[in-house]
Amino acid sequence: MTPKATWRDAPSTDPADVADVVLRGQYLSPQQAAVFAQLSPRTVLKAIRQGKLVAARVGNRVRIRPDALRAWLERAEGGSRR
Repeated sequence: MTPKATWRDAPSTDPADVADVVLRGQYLSPQQAAVFAQLSPRTVLKAIRQGKLVAARVGNRVRIRPDALRAWLERAEGGSRR
């Protein structure tokens, strides 16, 4: 008998695992995107709600493409320079 999962199949937020997911071009959870960008998950979710970061809703979960995350970070970086 196999044990039941207790984390509802939560994606790993270990930085090495997140980097591997990004390199393979797989979709990221908001928590994984936050780890990759070195931001809080709240900041990532806020950007999604404001329409600044493109994300897809799959069922009740939100997923972000790595290229969308990079584009958002590059736009934010360009806007902070004075």
